[in-house]
Amino acid sequence: MPTRELTLTRTFDAPQQLVWNAYTVPEQLARWWGPQGLHTPVEKITVDLREGGAFNLTMVDGEGNEYPSEMTIRSLRPIDELVYGWGGQRGLGGGEITVTLSDDGGKTRLVQHFVGEATDEMFPMMEQGTNEQLDKLVALLSS
Repeated sequence: MPTRELTLTRTFDAPQQLVWNAYTVPEQLARWWGPQGLHTPVEKITVDLREGGAFNLTMVDGEGNEYPSEMTIRSLRPIDELVYGWGGQRGLGGGEITVTLSDDGGKTRLVQHFVGEATDEMFPMMEQGTNEQLDKLVALLSS
């Protein structure tokens, strides 16, 4: 499986702490994690916010099919950076995701960088799904 990289950037009209909480508090994650057509029930989220801690989420589709993601927090600098390793899923061989938050004139700039393995077929779907997921986060933080 080829190694790929994907960097996505969003700017939120919200303070950095609020964006950090959206990524690290299960009740917040449940409100936006997953692309269109999938949701992530809070009872299917585990966040142990420390290096080596679990960062596990199971997305569920409308038919009840589950898509688990087992991840491990590799490093974190609250409220600036979260790095987690991802074990992969259905045509995606896993990799590492770095989420960096920075102040942008009272707003928060988020840069999410993925490096890992993905098939030619799955990489465009991963990019689309991640964009949809971040769009859901924009909508949540705008409300």
